[in-house]
Amino acid sequence: MKGRAFHMTDLNAREGDFKGISKEEVAEIMKGAVAIVRQHASYIVSVSCNSSLISEQFPTNSNGGRESEEMRNAFRSPYGAMCHLCMWALGERAAMISRKPFISYVLESGDEGQKGLVRYAKFVQGESIAGRILIDRYSLAELKTSTKADMEGLFHSADLVAWEWAKHVDRQLTGKPMRQSLLALTGKSEAIEDNFGITLKKGSRFLFRYFNEAHVDRYVRVLREMIEAKSSGEVDASLDRWDETRPKWP
Repeated sequence: MKGRAFHMTDLNAREGDFKGISKEEVAEIMKGAVAIVRQHASYIVSVSCNSSLISEQFPTNSNGGRESEEMRNAFRSPYGAMCHLCMWALGERAAMISRKPFISYVLESGDEGQKGLVRYAKFVQGESIAGRILIDRYSLAELKTSTKADMEGLFHSADLVAWEWAKHVDRQLTGKPMRQSLLALTGKSEAIEDNFGITLKKGSRFLFRYFNEAHVDRYVRVLREMIEAKSSGEVDASLDRWDETRPKWP
């Protein structure tokens, strides 16, 4: 990288640290980043949604309890909601290897809603029974933030994965094929439209999914209802609605 921090948006547009570089150097960086992910990442998750299409309101109130308040702070924006899905998927994978939580999550600092998520992670590590359940679901050993400049290697390449998947979703929704770089990254996997939105065909190393507005609204609604619930009956009613509206898996 010649001392440059990897920003896929800047690389693609040849701006910032990558201003003025040649096509050949862009291709060399892309091949290197793809190779790093292919060689070193054991499991890769990327989830996305179009926040402008979400009609359900994210949680703005709590039921007055400490856990409800911490959850409201964590899941009041698309950032926290999408991170939850990623961490849940990674935790499920990790549980196949060990029952003891062992994933150290590193988030690139600066995203809106991040502080609430980090605070919630610290809260559940030291507080409630529900928190212990989430720790197990995430396989959460640690969660911290780091600046782009302080990240190295594989962490930089995660930016490639997120950008490539978001770019592909835009392309597929307008009838365009998958970019060669994403084909190389995923081993020529196919992205299919399903009840969730768009999903990369199941493989042993990838879980890429774009959630359409219907599914994200369903998800945001249950988050809000669970956080604001004032009784176990309200929690049960929300979970029943969640089960009743569950899409079929592809």
